Amino acid sequence: MKMKGTAYKKMLLSFIVVFCLPLCLTIAFYFYSDRVMEKQLETSNANLLQTIRNVCDQEIQFYQNILLECSADSTVKELGSLDELTGFEYEIIEELDEKLARYAVSIAGFNKAGKDIFVYFPKIGHIGGHTSSVVTVPSYFEGVLIRDENVRAQIMQQLHIKSDFTPNVYPNKRWAGNMLLITRTCWQRAENCEATVGIWISCDQFAKHVASVDWTYGFEWLILDEENRVIVGTENVAKTGSVFDEKALTGSGDYLVNRIGSRNTGWSYVLLTPKGVVREFSSQIRLFFFVSLALCVLLGYFVTRKIAVMNYAPLENLLRSFQSKKEATARKKDEYSFLQEQIATLQASKTDLQKTISRSGKAMKKWALIDLLTKPYLSNGGIGETGALFELFGQGSNIVLLIREKMSDASQPDPEENDSLKMFIIDNVFNEKVGEVFPCAMVELDGRQVLVVNDGGKPGMEEKLWEIVCDLQVTVMEYFTLSIAIAAGGRHVGLQGIHESYLEAREAEEFIPVLEQDFITYDEIRDNTHRKYDYSTQTEERILSAILNNNAELANAFIDKLLELNFTQNRTTSNMRRCLLMDLYCTLLKAADEKGCIEQVDVRQNSFSIEQPVQELKERYFRLVQRICEQTPQGAEVSSDKELCQKVLAYVRENYSNLNLNVSQVAQQFHLSPSNLSAIYKKETGRSLLKEINEIRIEYAVVFLRQGYSVVETAEKVGITESSSFIRLFKKYMGITPGQMKSRMNKTTEQQE
Repeated sequence: MKMKGTAYKKMLLSFIVVFCLPLCLTIAFYFYSDRVMEKQLETSNANLLQTIRNVCDQEIQFYQNILLECSADSTVKELGSLDELTGFEYEIIEELDEKLARYAVSIAGFNKAGKDIFVYFPKIGHIGGHTSSVVTVPSYFEGVLIRDENVRAQIMQQLHIKSDFTPNVYPNKRWAGNMLLITRTCWQRAENCEATVGIWISCDQFAKHVASVDWTYGFEWLILDEENRVIVGTENVAKTGSVFDEKALTGSGDYLVNRIGSRNTGWSYVLLTPKGVVREFSSQIRLFFFVSLALCVLLGYFVTRKIAVMNYAPLENLLRSFQSKKEATARKKDEYSFLQEQIATLQASKTDLQKTISRSGKAMKKWALIDLLTKPYLSNGGIGETGALFELFGQGSNIVLLIREKMSDASQPDPEENDSLKMFIIDNVFNEKVGEVFPCAMVELDGRQVLVVNDGGKPGMEEKLWEIVCDLQVTVMEYFTLSIAIAAGGRHVGLQGIHESYLEAREAEEFIPVLEQDFITYDEIRDNTHRKYDYSTQTEERILSAILNNNAELANAFIDKLLELNFTQNRTTSNMRRCLLMDLYCTLLKAADEKGCIEQVDVRQNSFSIEQPVQELKERYFRLVQRICEQTPQGAEVSSDKELCQKVLAYVRENYSNLNLNVSQVAQQFHLSPSNLSAIYKKETGRSLLKEINEIRIEYAVVFLRQGYSVVETAEKVGITESSSFIRLFKKYMGITPGQMKSRMNKTTEQQE
């Protein structure tokens, strides 16, 4: 083979080095295959353990959330604070039964592992479950088929542990297998409340989530608690409830042990890989590398020589493109250096050309954006840069901001150099910071910086933009002593909205000296004389309810918050403030009229004026509310409790189809607390108000079923949104389901025909 120069020699040597490097690595890997396989399996097992931890932690987190929600329930706290059951708490017990039933349905529907939920009240010595109501401790254990006294003692010991999360495994005959019991203690010294919430979880069902992973090669797994006791796992390694001895298992050399801790609890997840798997893989890899090595030795020489000869010919042709024969003769032994010089020259030329093209493209883009700002979009049909602007501003809504230095009347214009520096500061600070969150572009137009911002079509982004802009105003003032005035247009969709938002921003800019604000949006000056104030119907009802219940402090608190919101926080106009005072004046008239003391209270409209300070207005309202609450209605006879119950019953029958109808809503309608109304109704009628509402709904449900409505339609007509809740309630009061009643009705109709 004829040698053709330095490049040829370097090429041949490089191929030999490249060939020898993987060859040496192959030989080394042959001897270290066992160690490499162990590391690979550890990495794979770590990923598998991550998946197992995520699945198990997600399920445990669900049960922890159920425990937390149930322990924080007001009914649980109320029963937990009792020292004994007197027989009058059956409404509370009934409410607890309903809530535990809903929790039981929830945990049963989640991966089918949760079996039961209960609440233990140590002060009264009772346990409440969704199937056994509130019963004594022995009765509850008989209900769940736990007759072993030792197991009962262990469970009771766990129920008295004051902890947010306590797990233990117990045998249970009711659910035929080991059950995991997790508990959470609700203990509040201030409320004298003690209760423990527990959930029974089937270990077999819980283990199915781990067993559902595609286990191969005889992998074994375990789930351990904080004390290294086995909760669930492979029985041939360690039995449930036993202590896991990792050192003994690792010292035996039969397994590779991978372990990872839970994020939510003190549990650990362990994966055991038999060493036989490593040896099997290593033998297969060694055989594969031995065959590959033989092939590389046979083919390597021929391939390397062929490639070296073939690749030198294109190199020679490339050299001819850059130099004459004389230069080629002089440089034949230094081909690569010569080509590197030529490539560096080409790259420098290409960089200069790209910079020129980039500057031209930016100028064209700014010109196109200025055209969109000053003219309607339809006139820009021929602009070449509109396509790039469409990608930036074509989707979602666009907002235009006019940014300039705030000039006072006595200030003098600065030299042009300072103006350029200020424009530069505004351009860089606002364009960079806003651009981190929103697609935006800035141009200079009519002596001000114009920033076009796109919200990406996501809700709530406008408030985020205002927050960034206000922070930037403070930053520029603090670091550059530059007072910035900003006017913002409204939100408009697409490129055609840029011109509309720009016109609105120019209009808003005119209000900056009038309103003496550094930042103003078009929404603030649009229909300025008709700006609304914040006085909702709900707020008015709260004020009325507080006055009618003679709670002057609560009513004054609502009025204080209302005046603070509209006079201090919101920038409402003078006309709107007058309207607010008029509405509040009417609210007090309404309260005095409903109390029947409007003639006894001196309520004058001209007592309240926007010229008065806010604090003075508050004091006047406070005194007036106090006088109304102190008045006793003249000539008005207080309705008896019996008349009240009749009105409540009539109201329930009239509004049984209302989805929001419940004891709290009825109590609010009659200006009473739910507990007070329930006690009055129970005393006068001997019936629970909640049962009365449910029975009236079931009464009308039977009528609708007879008329041919479906179960779903009937549930909606009687004010129950979920069909499952309606069916359960119907069966509780009627003894059969709605579907069974419809079937009986259909059979009766067929027999009559």
